[in-house]
Amino acid sequence: MRCWASRILAALRRRQGRYHRSLLALANAQAVGGGHHLLAAAELRRDLGRPLPQRWVAPLVQGLAALPPARRARALGLLAEVVPALLPTLPAAVVDGAADLPPGAAEQLGRPQPLADAEARAAFLAWVQAQRAGGHALVGNAATLAGRRLGAQIDASAAVWRFNHWQGAGAHALDVGGRCDVWVLAPDVQDAPLPAGLRWAVVSGPDPRFRLTRWPLAERLRQAGVPVLTVPLPVWRSAVQSLQAPPSAGLLMLAWLGSLPGGWQGVSALGIGEGVAAGGRYHLAQPAARPGRRHDWSAEAALVARWRAQGLR
Repeated sequence: MRCWASRILAALRRRQGRYHRSLLALANAQAVGGGHHLLAAAELRRDLGRPLPQRWVAPLVQGLAALPPARRARALGLLAEVVPALLPTLPAAVVDGAADLPPGAAEQLGRPQPLADAEARAAFLAWVQAQRAGGHALVGNAATLAGRRLGAQIDASAAVWRFNHWQGAGAHALDVGGRCDVWVLAPDVQDAPLPAGLRWAVVSGPDPRFRLTRWPLAERLRQAGVPVLTVPLPVWRSAVQSLQAPPSAGLLMLAWLGSLPGGWQGVSALGIGEGVAAGGRYHLAQPAARPGRRHDWSAEAALVARWRAQGLR
């Protein structure tokens, strides 16, 4: 009974974006019983940026066969993250009985996936460092960018980063420019048109290589010759610890760039951590959009301000 109570309370806090230490305690309290309970607890822990604990590996493996295909695939993704060499040793019937595998698990089984390309990841990090001299402009979707006429300055940067649905009637090129070198996408974005001249795509969230089981947009991007990257889990974990809430895509990308060699050198942020514009408008390109309730926007603004004091432009 206590386990079910903790599960209900944990689900409520997660929906509210309350990623406090108490959520970790609730996740650990659920780790009783078979594979179903372990998987639910492990996925909740991973929302906080914590991979599968080693002590849970053996019981989760023992419970794999009892999991339905979709949940088994998710469990294999969690295992691939912490014990990658284990997957090829599992019985074929256990692996083949899973649904679509997360890219990180498929990679360990010799099945290449767009989200699990180690060479592309290395190339991207080298490219990021090479663009620092000319500047990275991370352009969020805050409505506060309206009327500021920063488009030409943005497009003059060596690298321009955009987020999710950044093109729309409310986003004028005079204010935000038109280039897009890096497109950062939430996993639920599937139908947006690919920007012209796109060089890289990044899926936001806690390293979806080991979580996503199906993301059709990755295949569209691959066919267009655009490599797809994910953010390392420790970066997500650090942001969660700072905010006590899940970070927005813009905040997460800033945290990633700031953690790389060179720190804030050449990095500029616009429309990220700027709050709501006059009149209550939140999203520049989509005027009817409303702020996500799970993010702590005031905490993000304070963190961006702290980073600006450290050198973020």
